[in-house]
Amino acid sequence: MQVPLKKLLNLPNGPNALDIFEIGEEIEDSQGDSNSSAERGMASSVGKRNRTTTTRDGFVPSSVIPVDFGSDDDLSEDQTILKKRRLGKGRISVLTSNNSRQGSRVSSRLSSRPQSRANNDDASSDSDPDPPKTRGTQSTRGTRSSGRNTRSSTAKPIIKLVNRSFGAIDDESDELAGDGQDESDHSDVIYRQPSQKKKLIKGRRGRPSSKGQRGRARRVDDDSSSSPERAARRSGRDRVVKSMKERDMDEEIYADDVAANNAPKVISIREIFQPISKDSSFRILHNKDCDVCGGTETHSNKGSSPLIYCQGCSTSIHKVCLGYRSGRDHMVTKVGHENFVMQCRRCIGVAARKDKSAPRLDACQGCKEKGVACAAFSPKKTAKQEEKLREENDGEDPITEVAGTMINNPKNVLFRCTSCQRAYHFEHLPALSSKSSKTEDVEELREVRFKEYSRKWQCKECHEVTAKVQGLVAWRLPNPDSYVKGQTIEDFREDEKEYLIKWEDKSYFRCTWMPGGWVWGVTAVIMRNAFFRRDEGINLLPKWTEEEAIPEEFLRMEIVFDVSYISNFRPESESADKAAINMVDEVLVKFQGLSYDESVWEEPPDPKDEGRWSDFVAAYNEYVAGQYFKNLPAAVMKERVDNFHSLNFEKKVVLKKQPSALTGGEMMPYQMEGLNWLLYNFHQKKNVILADEMGLGKTIQIISLFASLVKDNPKV
Repeated sequence: MQVPLKKLLNLPNGPNALDIFEIGEEIEDSQGDSNSSAERGMASSVGKRNRTTTTRDGFVPSSVIPVDFGSDDDLSEDQTILKKRRLGKGRISVLTSNNSRQGSRVSSRLSSRPQSRANNDDASSDSDPDPPKTRGTQSTRGTRSSGRNTRSSTAKPIIKLVNRSFGAIDDESDELAGDGQDESDHSDVIYRQPSQKKKLIKGRRGRPSSKGQRGRARRVDDDSSSSPERAARRSGRDRVVKSMKERDMDEEIYADDVAANNAPKVISIREIFQPISKDSSFRILHNKDCDVCGGTETHSNKGSSPLIYCQGCSTSIHKVCLGYRSGRDHMVTKVGHENFVMQCRRCIGVAARKDKSAPRLDACQGCKEKGVACAAFSPKKTAKQEEKLREENDGEDPITEVAGTMINNPKNVLFRCTSCQRAYHFEHLPALSSKSSKTEDVEELREVRFKEYSRKWQCKECHEVTAKVQGLVAWRLPNPDSYVKGQTIEDFREDEKEYLIKWEDKSYFRCTWMPGGWVWGVTAVIMRNAFFRRDEGINLLPKWTEEEAIPEEFLRMEIVFDVSYISNFRPESESADKAAINMVDEVLVKFQGLSYDESVWEEPPDPKDEGRWSDFVAAYNEYVAGQYFKNLPAAVMKERVDNFHSLNFEKKVVLKKQPSALTGGEMMPYQMEGLNWLLYNFHQKKNVILADEMGLGKTIQIISLFASLVKDNPKV
């Protein structure tokens, strides 16, 4: 009888029966009271088992059962033939059909041993005078009588009781008595070996667990078993191959498990680009420098590689610089047998998909029309979709039908600026100089503009700009009439607006309005985002004039650090230099409201602008005075200090109002009190520290102290 493991585990005390089977028991005759025998067997798994043999009527101890390998005619009906087998893994306990466990343990060799061995045993049984004694001795020696209740991690086999011809014994028959059976019907205990296709892999690097550990490995019967096949077990976690950590006991895997199929990944596909002749107009209109590595012609940073030309613009990329198909943004399309063409990522609108405010890099900035060959020839596909298409097309990429006028057509090529990435039709490019020839013929105009711009491949704005962008001041629409009240900067694309730019190392007098598409191409994202969020969104709304956008104090000169005069000026004296203010060419100046690191060289303001001119005059005169300042001898300075200390503080030193040299605001009463306290301690020759909370004007009190001592008496 075959008992599946799953069914056995669901039976009452089934798990305990497996435990007893693993530690080994003595098999008792099953003709007795099976219920009481099962109860004794189950109870033994709880505590220490009593190993004393219980004497019962009607039971035959296994140690005295004669064993004969000959005919069954030599055996009595009340005897049972037990053939001792040794198994490689554990001992086998016989489970009967009435859910009872036999109380003794039997060690049996597999009945599937070679036929020659069986014949020799049968032959020797006749000549052996006392075969039962010999067999009984071996059986007794193989019986374990240890009192330890241990669990083994060896596989739990499914037991099937069959005859020598491997036929199953009927459930109603007596397996041990052998009633009504001939020589060919002797019963053996058969251990069903696992199928070779389903090998068991235990935890802990495949080693069997020790006696103190309960193995959790299971086996699945082969296809000949009548029991339903159990699903293989596998840990749900993906195993990291590079990890040095050993597998836990609970993380068993099975060799018959099939790994999950991952989506196919396109790593490298053989793409063949047909060569283009050197005198082709299509090739001539393209940049000779790679857009990725900057290498010229076939010289790339990865070795020699041909240039691949974009179908929509003047961009060129080395074939080796295109990279793997799965990771590139550029579009490569198969348009014929062994014929691939390329469209750069700017032509197919990758920037617009990543940033909704990005300008249209696939359209001419002059006429605003989209390039003829800028639309992608085929939709972008995932690696899995491409793999499926190749499977349907005999393992090759399918050919995309594209009109012949779209392939290698020089009329479709747009000029692409290498700095701001904007595109133009060649005939719509503005002239770089006033001397450029003017013509109405489109083909001739294209050739003229190509000769002008092909030296640097930069647009006019990039050609003329010599400074870097330091910051954005304001934005507006080129056409104020198109603005609807309430619209913010987020409602327009970058090429629909323009920015007021603050240039690096230039003052706010030099700010200029620049196209938004150009600003998007040359500035960093962090700079634009900072401009949007500045001052709680004050820049979300447009400002139409520079006067509205730039604070007036940023245009007022405060401190002059250096002066550059016209070429024929020669310094003479303090008064002469002050009178020569009209001969100043440039000044290195700090403006009000700006930090010292924003000091720049700037021309003097127009005298007609009285406010800015007066600030410049004051700053310039102070600069000249500093140039002619003379340090007095130490003896004179000491005499002045001694005279100051001899003065009556209450009458001559204490200040009722702030120093005259301190302008720009009124000092607070507590600040005046701190100033007089500092003056008093200086008068008394005491060293003190002015300490107060942050923001209460400690700095202005120290400045006022110096102004009082330098501008007033004692002029130290």
